[in-house]
Amino acid sequence: ARDLSAEQREAIQQVDQAWRTLRADLELEMRQHAASMPKRPGSVEGIRAGLQGYSELSARYDQARERAWQEALAIAEASR
Repeated sequence: ARDLSAEQREAIQQVDQAWRTLRADLELEMRQHAASMPKRPGSVEGIRAGLQGYSELSARYDQARERAWQEALAIAEASR
């Protein structure tokens, strides 16, 4: 293992900050979606429709997290 250069550390910090901002936005969206769901859905279809939207947000969250991780790894490995 070797130390990262100052440029690599800065680039990774920028990736991290962008991820933290996006994560906060997605988490807010997920909370808002969960809060907007009826407490007693009227049907199985109502439950499915509500959960589908949350599942899509969750998938976007996972994809964004993975992109940020891969970008940071690429920066760290750039000068090896």
